[in-house]
Amino acid sequence: MTTVEEEYRKNPELKKEDVQELLTWGTTQPHLPKISEFEAIQFLHSNYFNVDAAKKTAENYYTMRTQFTGLFSDNDTESAEMKQAHDTVTLACLPQTTPEGYRVIFARLKDADPAACDFMYNLKLYLLMMDWIITQQGTCNGYVLLYDMTGTSFGHMFKVNIMGMKQYLAYVQEAMPIRLKMVEHINMPSFIDKLIAICRPFMKKELMSLLKYRKNIEDAYETVPAEIWPKDFPNGTSPSIEELHESWWDKIKSRREETLFHERPHNGENFVDKRHQVEKVNLSHANWKSFLDVMQAMFDGEEPDCLSLVKWVGNSALGQQFSFENQAMKWLEEIYHKQNSALRKDDVREIEQWLLTEANVPDTLEEYQIVLFLHSNYFDIENTKKTIKNYYKYRADYTEFFNNLDLNSEKLQNAHDIVTFCVLPELTHNQHKVLLVKLHNTDPAALNFAEALKLFCLVVDIMLYEEGPPEGFVIAFDMTGIKFGHVLKLGIFTIKHFLNYLQGAMPVRIKGLQFFNTVPCTSKIVALCRPFMSQELYEMLNLHESIETVFPHIPQECFPKDYNGQAMSLEQFHVAYYKTIHLHQNLIFDEEEKHKELAELMKSNNTGYLWSMFK
Repeated sequence: MTTVEEEYRKNPELKKEDVQELLTWGTTQPHLPKISEFEAIQFLHSNYFNVDAAKKTAENYYTMRTQFTGLFSDNDTESAEMKQAHDTVTLACLPQTTPEGYRVIFARLKDADPAACDFMYNLKLYLLMMDWIITQQGTCNGYVLLYDMTGTSFGHMFKVNIMGMKQYLAYVQEAMPIRLKMVEHINMPSFIDKLIAICRPFMKKELMSLLKYRKNIEDAYETVPAEIWPKDFPNGTSPSIEELHESWWDKIKSRREETLFHERPHNGENFVDKRHQVEKVNLSHANWKSFLDVMQAMFDGEEPDCLSLVKWVGNSALGQQFSFENQAMKWLEEIYHKQNSALRKDDVREIEQWLLTEANVPDTLEEYQIVLFLHSNYFDIENTKKTIKNYYKYRADYTEFFNNLDLNSEKLQNAHDIVTFCVLPELTHNQHKVLLVKLHNTDPAALNFAEALKLFCLVVDIMLYEEGPPEGFVIAFDMTGIKFGHVLKLGIFTIKHFLNYLQGAMPVRIKGLQFFNTVPCTSKIVALCRPFMSQELYEMLNLHESIETVFPHIPQECFPKDYNGQAMSLEQFHVAYYKTIHLHQNLIFDEEEKHKELAELMKSNNTGYLWSMFK
C-alpha cells in the first residue's frame, strides 16, 4: 500500500499546507465523515492541486456514495450476485503503465449471454476494483479506461439500467479522485451508436472529448502500446487476461471486511445531511422530459425498431429508474410561488369544503386535482364547481372512455397500434402545450374510435399529472391517411360524449384545434361534430390543406423531425409516450377504482344518471 510519505515524494507539486487546508475544511463540514490525509491527497491530486476543486470533489464523493446505494451498497464479494458478476465480466488493471505513466483499466464480457448480465452488479465490481487501485496504489499521472466490446450483443441493450448509468457517469465525472485521460473502445458492435446514445445525455463535453472508437486493435496502440496488452492480444507481453482477472478478483476479495465496514456508514449513519445534498446529484426522481431526452438521444437520426424498443423499455426496470411518485407536487409548488399567479390557498380550501357538502362528487380530492380544475376555469370558483361535477358525471356515464383502463389489454394495445399521440416538449410562443395526433395505421377496419379516444384521455391525464396545467392546450391533428371508411367508424354518440367531456369537464384551457393535411372527407367529419360543439370551440377550429399554414400557430421547431422540426420523430414518440403511460398504470387503476365506486354510489342514489341511449 502506498503511504502518505511516498505520495509527497512522487508529487513535488503537493503542498502540505494545501492538504492541511483541505483537512481543516473537512472538520467544518458536519455532514461529511473525517477525511484522512491520504484521501485529501487523492482529492487534491485528481484536481491538479486546486484546493477549491478538491473540496468540490470531496463533497461529491461522499454525497454520491451515500445517495447512490445501487452502486455502493450490497458489495459483499461472497454474495451470489457479486460472484455472478465475476463470472460475467473480465476486469483488470494492466501491470504496466503507458509511457505517460497512465494506468490502463481493462474491461470485457466474459459471458456473452445477455441473460447472465446484471448491469448494476457489474458496475459495483468495476468500482470495487477502482477503489482497490486508488487506496492501495495511490496517485498516478492518469487513467485510460479500455473497453473491449467483444461479445456485446443487442440483447445487452435491454439490460442497461438507465439510472445506474446516469449515477455511474456522474460519479466518474464529478467524484472519483482520478485523472481520466482517455476512454478507448475496441471491437465495436454495429450498434455502438445506440450504446453511446444511452450515455450521451449524462456526459459532459470534457468526457465526450476523451472517447475513442477503434475499428481495430492496432489503432488503439497509439494510446496503449502493444507490449502493455495481455498476451491474448497481438504482441502483448502481460499475463493473460484471465490470469489478470483472477488476480484482481483475489485482491478485491481480500478487502471484503474493509469494504463492508465502509459500506455501513453510507447506508445507516447519514453522513451527508439532506441540507447539503445539491440538486444536481439528487437523481431519485425524473420525469417525462428525462425519459424523452434519453429516447431522443438513443435514436437521433435513425428510426427505432419498435418491437425491440418496447421490449427494452418494458424489461429494463425503467419504472424503478424513472420514479414518478408525487410528481404533481413539484409543479404544484411552482404554481404557488409563481409571480402573478392567481392561485390562492383560500380558493382551494373553499373547494375542499364544498366537496364535503356536494353529492355525486368525491368527499376529498388531491390538492393538485383541485388546482387543475381551478386553473382550467381561470380560478373562477363557481365555474370550477360546475366542471368538477361534470367531470365525475361524465366519467361515470361515459364508460367507453373511462372503464377497462388496463394498458396491457388487447383493445388498448390495438388503439396504440392505430394512433400516435405526441405531447410535444416545446411550448408555442403563447406558452401553449400541443398534443399532436396522427394515424399510425391507416386501415379503417383497424380503428376502434372509442378506444382511441380512451387513450387520448389517458395521455392528457398523465400530461397534467406530470407537468401541471399549461397556459393553454392545442390539439393538432395530422389528417394524413384519413379515408371515408374512417368516417363510418366514428359513431355519433361517441363523438357527442367525447366533445361533452372535452368542453365541459377536461381540466385544460382549450386554445385551438389545428387540423392539417386535410382530406376530401374532412367536411363530413366536421359536419358530424358540429352539432355537439359550442360556438367557442367551433371558432377555435382551423383547417389547413398543408402544414405550412399551421406554423404561425405552432412554430415548426416544436414539431417532430418528420415535419422538419426539432423534436424526436413520430415513431419515437409513438413508442416512448405509450411506455411512459405504462409507468403510471397503478395510478390509472387507482383513479379508475375511485370513479367506479363513485359511479355505484351515484347509481344507488339514482341521481346524475340518464339510463338510456340518450345519456
